[in-house]
Amino acid sequence: MLVKNFYNILNKYFNFRKQEKWDNNGKQIIFKKEQVKNIYICLDLDEINVAEAINQNCNVIITHHPFFFAKKKQELKLEFKNNVYKELLKHKISVISLHTCFDKDKKFGINNYLAKKLNIEKGQTSYDNYSLLLRDANIKNIITESEKYNYLSNALIYNNNNIKNTESIFTQTILGSGACGYLVNKMKKNSLLLTGEIKWNELIVAKNKNITVINFGHNMEYAFIEASQIFLLEKFKSNEINEIFLDKFIFKGKPYSN
Repeated sequence: MLVKNFYNILNKYFNFRKQEKWDNNGKQIIFKKEQVKNIYICLDLDEINVAEAINQNCNVIITHHPFFFAKKKQELKLEFKNNVYKELLKHKISVISLHTCFDKDKKFGINNYLAKKLNIEKGQTSYDNYSLLLRDANIKNIITESEKYNYLSNALIYNNNNIKNTESIFTQTILGSGACGYLVNKMKKNSLLLTGEIKWNELIVAKNKNITVINFGHNMEYAFIEASQIFLLEKFKSNEINEIFLDKFIFKGKPYSN
């Protein structure tokens, strides 16, 4: 399959024109006349990931976050991005970013995938484009399930009470991967928010509305890698794409110890 045709199929399904105004989904760099060899999927494209893609003979890289958020000339002032860009050109590697177009997808989106991973998908409905309203969510079970996955473990819990080990019942439970702290402004009191990023002023709102927040950190978006692989395996025949390789270089913080 030509890279051009591969890109067109992704665009037809996710419709990159429906991205957020500030976003840059779709082609970051495209060698449209090349045949798709192997595919590499990562959250962000950096020197480590491009080296691994080259090592695995991948000439198409799918990322969650765009490689170019701002103008190319401005972005390439960053040394690591300039180095990556040179490698992409040298090896004729195409890069396609899915970001908000993927996040909004009702079937393959990150939130749907995470709800299944956390075993809380029952009765889910959309809350807004980037979040799900869930029912029967139990905080003890959520923490237990999250510890099974490297990109969800070591979450921070914000609440007026110590409820980690209780069977707390919430007015509503909202799951929003990425930076979804803004949701506390319209959530009901005594609710639960599962997110990947929340600002301090949003935490103060949560505190005063008695909203419990579980902040998994932006690492929770590593779920994109597995979720997008499922999409590719379902939408493309085995003779259309070869092997799919996944980014395993999870960059996360840990407590300091001597």
